[in-house]
Amino acid sequence: MKTYKAGPELETVLARHGILEFTSKSPGNPYKRKFKTSLSSSKVIRYDHINIEIDQKGHHGTDSRITLTEQDMKALLFFFKANSVDFAFAVPFNKFTFQGVTKAIETLRSRLEMYRELESAKRDVVKLERILRIYDDIEI
Repeated sequence: MKTYKAGPELETVLARHGILEFTSKSPGNPYKRKFKTSLSSSKVIRYDHINIEIDQKGHHGTDSRITLTEQDMKALLFFFKANSVDFAFAVPFNKFTFQGVTKAIETLRSRLEMYRELESAKRDVVKLERILRIYDDIEI
């Protein structure tokens, strides 16, 4: 299984998904860098030396890793690609953690299967399908 560390390879993957570097150009620590989808985005990836930290407005220091697995990368990219309403529906307390997103996706899959078997909650089925499509369509 492929893994990613803070560095050029991870930056290339992030850039391919529209997550760009927004590190301030003031003199400081060259080992601290910041990546976002836009300057005003509340979702931030920070490199702090070898640590990869994920921050979210209102949830400072949400989660961090030194190495990201493919599953971690998919969770991270889902966090950035899903709109705030869909992310809040999918993930408990609307708080990003690598493990939390992975478990939430598994739960959504089971719930979708149950709704389909019962032929109920049509609006929820549409919403679950949309959220899972966002996750499933992510290619690293």
